[in-house]
Amino acid sequence: MTPRRRSIRSRCFPALALLAGIAGLALPAGANEGAERPPRQSEVDSEHMFGFTVGSDIEEPGSIVPHFNTAAAFGRRGRLYSVIDQNFELKYGLAPGVAVAAAFNGIAARARGVPGLPDTYSGGASGVGLSARFQILDRQKSPVGLTLDVNGGYDSRDPGTARAATVWSGGVRAAFDSELIYDRLFAAVNIGLDTQTRASADLPWTERSSGTFVAASVSARLAPGVFVGLEASYRRAYEGQALGRFQGDAFYLGPSIYLTSGRSWLTLSVATQIRGHEVGGSSGLNLREFERHRVLLVFGKPL
Repeated sequence: MTPRRRSIRSRCFPALALLAGIAGLALPAGANEGAERPPRQSEVDSEHMFGFTVGSDIEEPGSIVPHFNTAAAFGRRGRLYSVIDQNFELKYGLAPGVAVAAAFNGIAARARGVPGLPDTYSGGASGVGLSARFQILDRQKSPVGLTLDVNGGYDSRDPGTARAATVWSGGVRAAFDSELIYDRLFAAVNIGLDTQTRASADLPWTERSSGTFVAASVSARLAPGVFVGLEASYRRAYEGQALGRFQGDAFYLGPSIYLTSGRSWLTLSVATQIRGHEVGGSSGLNLREFERHRVLLVFGKPL
Protein backbone atom coordinates (compact mmCIF):
# COMPACT_ATOMS: atom_id res chain seq x y z
CA MET A 1 0.00 0.00 0.00
CA THR A 2 1.48 3.39 -0.96
CA PRO A 3 1.84 6.18 1.65
CA ARG A 4 -0.76 8.28 -0.25
CA ARG A 5 -3.37 5.50 -0.10
CA ARG A 6 -2.62 4.92 3.58
CA SER A 7 -3.11 8.61 4.32
CA ILE A 8 -6.45 8.79 2.52
CA ARG A 9 -7.69 5.63 4.28
CA SER A 10 -6.62 6.89 7.70
CA ARG A 11 -8.64 10.10 7.14
CA CYS A 12 -11.70 8.31 5.77
CA PHE A 13 -12.12 5.87 8.69
CA PRO A 14 -12.97 8.61 11.26
CA ALA A 15 -15.48 10.09 8.80
CA LEU A 16 -17.19 6.72 8.34
CA ALA A 17 -17.28 6.23 12.12
CA LEU A 18 -18.92 9.63 12.56
CA LEU A 19 -21.50 8.79 9.89
CA ALA A 20 -22.32 5.59 11.76
CA GLY A 21 -22.59 7.53 15.02
CA ILE A 22 -25.09 9.98 13.51
CA ALA A 23 -27.15 7.06 12.21
CA GLY A 24 -27.11 5.51 15.69
CA LEU A 25 -28.37 8.71 17.29
CA ALA A 26 -31.16 8.97 14.73
CA LEU A 27 -32.42 5.39 15.22
CA PRO A 28 -34.56 4.87 18.29
CA ALA A 29 -34.63 1.40 19.80
CA GLY A 30 -37.03 -0.92 17.98
CA ALA A 31 -37.92 1.71 15.41
CA ASN A 32 -38.22 -0.77 12.56
CA GLU A 33 -39.42 -3.85 14.44
CA GLY A 34 -42.80 -4.81 13.03
CA ALA A 35 -43.85 -1.21 12.45
CA GLU A 36 -45.46 -0.19 9.19
CA ARG A 37 -43.73 2.81 7.61
CA PRO A 38 -46.01 5.87 7.80
CA PRO A 39 -46.21 8.35 4.93
CA ARG A 40 -43.49 11.01 4.69
CA GLN A 41 -44.37 14.23 6.47
CA SER A 42 -44.80 17.06 3.98
CA GLU A 43 -42.94 19.67 6.08
CA VAL A 44 -39.64 17.81 5.75
CA ASP A 45 -38.00 19.50 2.75
CA SER A 46 -34.75 17.89 1.63
CA GLU A 47 -33.57 20.48 -0.92
CA HIS A 48 -31.33 22.49 1.44
CA MET A 49 -31.00 20.26 4.49
CA PHE A 50 -27.59 18.82 3.46
CA GLY A 51 -25.56 22.00 2.85
CA PHE A 52 -23.38 22.06 -0.28
CA THR A 53 -25.03 18.79 -1.32
CA VAL A 54 -28.55 19.38 -2.70
CA GLY A 55 -31.65 17.28 -2.06
CA SER A 56 -34.23 16.28 -4.67
CA ASP A 57 -37.26 18.19 -3.35
CA ILE A 58 -38.39 21.22 -5.37
CA GLU A 59 -40.88 24.06 -5.02
CA GLU A 60 -44.59 23.30 -5.30
CA PRO A 61 -46.36 24.63 -8.44
CA GLY A 62 -47.18 28.32 -8.03
CA SER A 63 -44.96 28.87 -4.96
CA ILE A 64 -42.39 31.68 -4.86
CA VAL A 65 -39.43 31.19 -2.53
CA PRO A 66 -36.68 33.82 -2.07
CA HIS A 67 -33.26 32.52 -1.02
CA PHE A 68 -30.38 34.49 0.50
CA ASN A 69 -27.12 32.63 -0.10
CA THR A 70 -23.69 33.52 1.24
CA ALA A 71 -20.72 31.39 0.15
CA ALA A 72 -17.24 32.09 1.50
CA ALA A 73 -13.88 30.52 0.69
CA PHE A 74 -10.58 31.00 2.51
CA GLY A 75 -6.99 29.88 2.05
CA ARG A 76 -4.79 29.50 -1.01
CA ARG A 77 -1.05 29.23 -1.46
CA GLY A 78 0.56 32.47 -0.29
CA ARG A 79 -0.13 35.00 2.44
CA LEU A 80 -3.80 35.94 2.34
CA TYR A 81 -6.85 34.86 0.35
CA SER A 82 -10.59 35.20 0.96
CA VAL A 83 -13.64 35.55 -1.26
CA ILE A 84 -17.31 36.02 -0.35
CA ASP A 85 -20.17 35.50 -2.82
CA GLN A 86 -23.53 37.02 -1.95
CA ASN A 87 -26.48 35.74 -3.94
CA PHE A 88 -30.18 36.57 -3.93
CA GLU A 89 -32.18 33.85 -5.67
CA LEU A 90 -35.88 33.79 -6.44
CA LYS A 91 -37.28 30.29 -7.08
CA TYR A 92 -40.65 29.56 -8.64
CA GLY A 93 -42.59 26.30 -8.93
CA LEU A 94 -43.45 26.38 -12.63
CA ALA A 95 -45.32 23.08 -12.93
CA PRO A 96 -45.49 19.69 -11.19
CA GLY A 97 -41.90 18.44 -11.13
CA VAL A 98 -40.42 21.65 -12.61
CA ALA A 99 -38.97 24.68 -10.82
CA VAL A 100 -37.02 27.64 -12.22
CA ALA A 101 -34.91 30.33 -10.56
CA ALA A 102 -33.24 33.66 -11.25
CA ALA A 103 -30.24 34.83 -9.22
CA PHE A 104 -28.49 38.17 -8.72
CA ASN A 105 -24.88 37.95 -7.62
CA GLY A 106 -22.36 40.05 -5.73
CA ILE A 107 -18.75 39.31 -4.77
CA ALA A 108 -15.95 40.61 -2.57
CA ALA A 109 -12.39 39.27 -2.64
CA ARG A 110 -9.06 39.95 -1.01
CA ALA A 111 -5.75 38.41 -2.09
CA ARG A 112 -2.16 39.19 -1.19
CA GLY A 113 0.94 37.23 -2.11
CA VAL A 114 -1.02 34.41 -3.82
CA PRO A 115 0.95 32.82 -6.71
CA GLY A 116 -0.85 33.31 -10.03
CA LEU A 117 -3.26 35.97 -8.69
CA PRO A 118 -2.80 39.75 -8.54
CA ASP A 119 -2.97 41.43 -5.16
CA THR A 120 -6.52 42.72 -4.87
CA TYR A 121 -9.15 44.08 -2.53
CA SER A 122 -12.27 44.51 -4.64
CA GLY A 123 -15.98 43.79 -4.83
CA GLY A 124 -19.43 44.77 -6.02
CA ALA A 125 -22.41 43.52 -7.99
CA SER A 126 -21.20 40.86 -10.39
CA GLY A 127 -23.89 39.24 -12.52
CA VAL A 128 -26.98 37.10 -12.98
CA GLY A 129 -27.81 33.42 -13.22
CA LEU A 130 -30.67 31.20 -14.36
CA SER A 131 -31.43 27.62 -13.41
CA ALA A 132 -34.07 24.94 -13.87
CA ARG A 133 -34.75 21.83 -11.77
CA PHE A 134 -36.55 18.79 -13.15
CA GLN A 135 -37.79 16.24 -10.64
CA ILE A 136 -37.56 12.83 -12.32
CA LEU A 137 -38.33 10.72 -9.24
CA ASP A 138 -40.37 12.03 -6.29
CA ARG A 139 -39.10 10.48 -3.06
CA GLN A 140 -42.62 10.68 -1.60
CA LYS A 141 -43.62 8.07 -4.18
CA SER A 142 -40.30 6.32 -4.77
CA PRO A 143 -37.64 4.93 -2.40
CA VAL A 144 -35.12 7.33 -3.99
CA GLY A 145 -35.66 10.89 -5.20
CA LEU A 146 -33.88 12.18 -8.31
CA THR A 147 -33.75 15.75 -9.61
CA LEU A 148 -31.73 17.13 -12.53
CA ASP A 149 -30.43 20.69 -12.06
CA VAL A 150 -29.25 22.75 -15.08
CA ASN A 151 -27.78 26.23 -14.58
CA GLY A 152 -25.96 29.00 -16.39
CA GLY A 153 -24.82 32.54 -15.68
CA TYR A 154 -22.90 35.66 -16.63
CA ASP A 155 -20.62 37.65 -14.31
CA SER A 156 -18.76 40.91 -14.87
CA ARG A 157 -16.22 40.12 -12.14
CA ASP A 158 -13.63 37.39 -11.82
CA PRO A 159 -14.84 34.73 -9.33
CA GLY A 160 -11.38 34.47 -7.77
CA THR A 161 -10.35 38.14 -7.50
CA ALA A 162 -13.58 40.18 -7.93
CA ARG A 163 -11.74 42.29 -10.55
CA ALA A 164 -13.40 43.30 -13.83
CA ALA A 165 -13.79 40.32 -16.18
CA THR A 166 -16.19 38.60 -18.55
CA VAL A 167 -17.21 35.20 -17.20
CA TRP A 168 -19.72 32.73 -18.64
CA SER A 169 -20.46 29.63 -16.59
CA GLY A 170 -22.73 26.62 -16.71
CA GLY A 171 -23.32 23.32 -15.02
CA VAL A 172 -25.46 20.26 -14.57
CA ARG A 173 -26.08 18.25 -11.41
CA ALA A 174 -27.96 15.03 -10.65
CA ALA A 175 -29.27 15.02 -7.05
CA PHE A 176 -30.30 11.73 -5.43
CA ASP A 177 -31.70 11.44 -1.92
CA SER A 178 -33.61 9.07 0.33
CA GLU A 179 -35.27 8.97 3.74
CA LEU A 180 -33.34 6.13 5.36
CA ILE A 181 -35.24 6.20 8.67
CA TYR A 182 -38.68 7.75 8.73
CA ASP A 183 -38.52 11.38 9.87
CA ARG A 184 -35.09 10.79 11.44
CA LEU A 185 -32.26 10.11 8.99
CA PHE A 186 -31.80 11.37 5.42
CA ALA A 187 -29.03 10.89 2.86
CA ALA A 188 -28.14 12.51 -0.46
CA VAL A 189 -25.64 12.00 -3.28
CA ASN A 190 -24.80 14.55 -6.01
CA ILE A 191 -22.88 14.08 -9.25
CA GLY A 192 -22.11 17.12 -11.39
CA LEU A 193 -20.15 18.94 -14.06
CA ASP A 194 -19.22 22.66 -14.20
CA THR A 195 -17.72 24.72 -17.04
CA GLN A 196 -16.39 28.28 -17.22
CA THR A 197 -15.03 30.72 -19.82
CA ARG A 198 -13.17 33.73 -18.44
CA ALA A 199 -11.53 36.77 -20.03
CA SER A 200 -9.97 39.71 -18.17
CA ALA A 201 -7.12 42.22 -18.25
CA ASP A 202 -5.25 39.95 -15.81
CA LEU A 203 -5.17 37.11 -18.37
CA PRO A 204 -3.25 37.24 -21.68
CA TRP A 205 -5.76 34.80 -23.20
CA THR A 206 -9.33 33.57 -22.71
CA GLU A 207 -9.25 30.86 -20.05
CA ARG A 208 -11.56 27.85 -20.38
CA SER A 209 -11.90 25.41 -17.52
CA SER A 210 -14.17 22.65 -16.29
CA GLY A 211 -14.61 20.37 -13.34
CA THR A 212 -16.46 17.36 -12.01
CA PHE A 213 -17.61 16.56 -8.50
CA VAL A 214 -19.33 13.91 -6.43
CA ALA A 215 -20.74 14.67 -2.99
CA ALA A 216 -22.45 12.62 -0.29
CA SER A 217 -24.16 13.75 2.89
CA VAL A 218 -26.27 12.44 5.76
CA SER A 219 -28.51 14.54 7.99
CA ALA A 220 -30.22 13.43 11.18
CA ARG A 221 -33.05 15.04 13.16
CA LEU A 222 -31.83 15.59 16.72
CA ALA A 223 -34.76 17.71 17.90
CA PRO A 224 -37.88 19.31 16.36
CA GLY A 225 -36.63 21.61 13.62
CA VAL A 226 -32.95 20.73 14.20
CA PHE A 227 -30.95 18.53 11.81
CA VAL A 228 -27.19 17.94 11.94
CA GLY A 229 -25.14 16.18 9.32
CA LEU A 230 -21.80 15.26 7.84
CA GLU A 231 -20.83 15.99 4.25
CA ALA A 232 -18.00 14.73 2.04
CA SER A 233 -17.14 15.78 -1.51
CA TYR A 234 -14.49 15.05 -4.12
CA ARG A 235 -13.70 17.58 -6.88
CA ARG A 236 -11.52 17.43 -10.01
CA ALA A 237 -10.29 20.38 -12.11
CA TYR A 238 -9.46 20.38 -15.84
CA GLU A 239 -8.25 22.75 -18.52
CA GLY A 240 -10.77 23.32 -21.34
CA GLN A 241 -14.56 23.20 -21.32
CA ALA A 242 -14.69 19.51 -22.24
CA LEU A 243 -12.63 18.01 -19.39
CA GLY A 244 -9.31 18.44 -21.15
CA ARG A 245 -5.99 18.29 -19.33
CA PHE A 246 -6.29 17.20 -15.68
CA GLN A 247 -5.06 19.88 -13.25
CA GLY A 248 -5.71 18.43 -9.82
CA ASP A 249 -8.26 17.26 -7.28
CA ALA A 250 -9.38 17.83 -3.70
CA PHE A 251 -11.35 15.98 -1.02
CA TYR A 252 -13.51 17.98 1.42
CA LEU A 253 -15.15 16.97 4.68
CA GLY A 254 -17.24 18.94 7.15
CA PRO A 255 -20.42 19.32 9.23
CA SER A 256 -23.77 20.89 8.41
CA ILE A 257 -26.76 22.12 10.40
CA TYR A 258 -30.30 22.70 9.13
CA LEU A 259 -32.79 24.66 11.25
CA THR A 260 -36.49 25.11 10.52
CA SER A 261 -39.09 27.31 12.22
CA GLY A 262 -42.56 27.52 10.76
CA ARG A 263 -42.08 27.99 7.02
CA SER A 264 -38.58 29.52 7.23
CA TRP A 265 -35.28 27.65 7.35
CA LEU A 266 -31.54 28.21 7.71
CA THR A 267 -28.65 26.04 6.53
CA LEU A 268 -25.01 26.33 7.60
CA SER A 269 -22.33 24.08 6.10
CA VAL A 270 -18.55 24.10 6.57
CA ALA A 271 -16.11 22.09 4.45
CA THR A 272 -12.34 21.74 4.88
CA GLN A 273 -9.95 20.32 2.31
CA ILE A 274 -8.27 17.40 4.04
CA ARG A 275 -6.53 15.91 1.01
CA GLY A 276 -5.63 17.15 -2.47
CA HIS A 277 -3.17 16.92 -5.33
CA GLU A 278 -2.12 19.44 -7.96
CA VAL A 279 -0.31 18.40 -11.12
CA GLY A 280 3.37 19.25 -10.77
CA GLY A 281 3.10 19.78 -7.01
CA SER A 282 4.21 17.70 -4.05
CA SER A 283 1.93 19.04 -1.31
CA GLY A 284 -0.78 16.92 0.28
CA LEU A 285 -3.30 19.70 -0.46
CA ASN A 286 -4.39 21.41 -3.68
CA LEU A 287 -4.43 25.13 -2.92
CA ARG A 288 -3.93 26.18 -6.54
CA GLU A 289 -7.32 25.13 -7.98
CA PHE A 290 -9.23 24.89 -4.68
CA GLU A 291 -9.53 26.73 -1.38
CA ARG A 292 -8.68 25.22 2.00
CA HIS A 293 -11.99 26.15 3.69
CA ARG A 294 -15.50 26.67 2.30
CA VAL A 295 -18.58 27.97 4.15
CA LEU A 296 -22.19 28.14 2.96
CA LEU A 297 -25.07 29.97 4.67
CA VAL A 298 -28.57 29.84 3.14
CA PHE A 299 -31.79 31.38 4.44
CA GLY A 300 -35.21 31.03 2.82
CA LYS A 301 -38.90 31.55 3.45
CA PRO A 302 -41.80 31.07 0.99
CA LEU A 303 -43.79 34.19 0.16
